[in-house]
Amino acid sequence: MGLLGKLFKKDPAEQLERAKTLLERGRAVQALQVAEDVLRGGSPREESRAQSMVAQCHKAILDSALEEAARSKDAGFWEEAANWVDTALLHCSDPQEKTNLLALKEGYLVQSKVAEQPPPESFDDEEPEDFTDYEILVDLFTDATAARYRERSPAFEQAFQELAAGQAETALGVFEEEVQLHPEDPLPRLERGRCHLLLGDFEAAKRDFDVAWESLGDEPLDRAGSMSVPRLWGEAALALSGWEEVIERLKEVAQPAQEQVDLSLILAEALCRSERSEEALAFLQEAARTFPQVPQFTFLLAMKRQETGDVGGAIACLEANVELGCASGGCSGPSAIFAPSLSLLIRLYLDHEGPRDRLRGLLELLPYARNGALEVEDVALLQRFHDTEEDPQILSWTQESLYQWKAQARPVPVSVEAPS
Repeated sequence: MGLLGKLFKKDPAEQLERAKTLLERGRAVQALQVAEDVLRGGSPREESRAQSMVAQCHKAILDSALEEAARSKDAGFWEEAANWVDTALLHCSDPQEKTNLLALKEGYLVQSKVAEQPPPESFDDEEPEDFTDYEILVDLFTDATAARYRERSPAFEQAFQELAAGQAETALGVFEEEVQLHPEDPLPRLERGRCHLLLGDFEAAKRDFDVAWESLGDEPLDRAGSMSVPRLWGEAALALSGWEEVIERLKEVAQPAQEQVDLSLILAEALCRSERSEEALAFLQEAARTFPQVPQFTFLLAMKRQETGDVGGAIACLEANVELGCASGGCSGPSAIFAPSLSLLIRLYLDHEGPRDRLRGLLELLPYARNGALEVEDVALLQRFHDTEEDPQILSWTQESLYQWKAQARPVPVSVEAPS
């Protein structure tokens, strides 16, 4: 039996008490690690308590991340706020809350783009143009969509900017009035739907997107290709656990051959959450081949293979993701490695006693994958590696690295201490 197996022989009840103490002290990441170890140990008597503890730890980390996101937003650091919401998403299992967080993240990213816009050039012999925030936001749309948004009422423009800043409740009333005044115009209905989506009223959002879809069609509305009515409808439907409805409605427009990456990702998630395991595997394999530069598909494929018991296949997918990132220069500079793939690969190797040399090499890649912005979860992975290592030379490296990583990790209310 390997060393990890020996650790599982610790008394599960005592380990859960330890996890409870860690959680009470604000060390939710370490508490989560201990509770997950108990679950993996397969103790029938403690399974219910362990599951409850895991859920509490995820909730604590999620809440901490959202508190940091709010602080970053208040300080005007929109991209950092979006990154904190990403951390919260890693610990969110509720479909409705996840969709709400995705909408919150989108609002932060839009506001980040506005903040990054350079001021218009002015010349001594010309009058400088007075660009408003609304015009800057509209310029992010395709030409055809931007034309629809121009020459709107001042109230519409103000509400649109408020929605972009995440103030959906304030904007909703204006768009309600606009829908009443212009019932045939799809834009007020689309924006009202986005407000409902951000506020968590997914049924109302889905109804509005259904109507807007008929007029605005399937194509992306923005230049980046990240916003379309089918995508917004899909997010609302996913939040309502409408896996089958999403599959049936999007299967014609979200196939990889359509080259609509965001739509394909929504369809992939619906397939993964449905009971169509074989169909999900086939779709993800095709998507991973079609979009090799989009690591999310390979990551989802790995997760699905792990779920169906094909741990070897999952590891192969994740290794391919890491190799692709390194081939793009991610192992020696600004990273192209998809951090969730790297993190999951390390977890699988830790769970299944993978090769120690490879584990150390993957851990050394994590700072590159995070572009220097390490997460507390990364420190926890290194801690697990340290706790299962026996070689004194490697232990010296892990102990030194733990102190370095703790110093580099983004500060959160959850503390992770290096071993003494």
